[in-house]
Amino acid sequence: MTLSTAIVIIALAITPIWATEIQRNPLDEIWEKHMTEGTAASYYDGVKFEPTAPPRHGSFESAKGSPGSVWPTTKGIRIDDLRATRFWGLLRKGGWRMEGGLLARAAEGPATIELYGKSVWKVPPVLFDFGKSPPWFAEHSYEFFLLHRPREGEKAALLKKWVIPPDQIPYRYYLRGTLRYNDASKVATVKITDVDNKRTFLEEPVDLSRVLRQ
Repeated sequence: MTLSTAIVIIALAITPIWATEIQRNPLDEIWEKHMTEGTAASYYDGVKFEPTAPPRHGSFESAKGSPGSVWPTTKGIRIDDLRATRFWGLLRKGGWRMEGGLLARAAEGPATIELYGKSVWKVPPVLFDFGKSPPWFAEHSYEFFLLHRPREGEKAALLKKWVIPPDQIPYRYYLRGTLRYNDASKVATVKITDVDNKRTFLEEPVDLSRVLRQ
């Protein structure tokens, strides 16, 4: 065995001791399950806090299309898992924060066309407690989802997803999503802007005529 091989083996052996990671995929699955089911939820470090904490208040419309503001409402979803550590726990509170929910919807008979938004923070383990807001060096991205729900209370089908990557989102730069639906043409137009509506990140029409005929 060479010296370099021995070093690699030792490094692999001690990695679980000095670092813990939080995988993103299981968190996405939980978030999107609540999205398609149309339910609100809050999870903190693997524990579900619904329905009593935090108490839900207000309509999703009060958020005015902002994923960062909609999560405390009756159509909001938030998942915090900040249990990742480094260097035997010296650096801590790393992981993921995902918050958002229903931003807009339009009626199509008994069905609804819905726009959901999710703000995603990837937080590296840090030395000091950063409080409620992620540190400035955390990666921030957004995801927006267009869904078709056959009727209230039924599971929705995901029609399209858009991702605004971290390199387009400066720290504390917050986005909002809006939905326009043309009942005659069956076209839903999704528009993503900053909260002041000064910069447009995306504007895309989606033809739903085939989906709605099924």
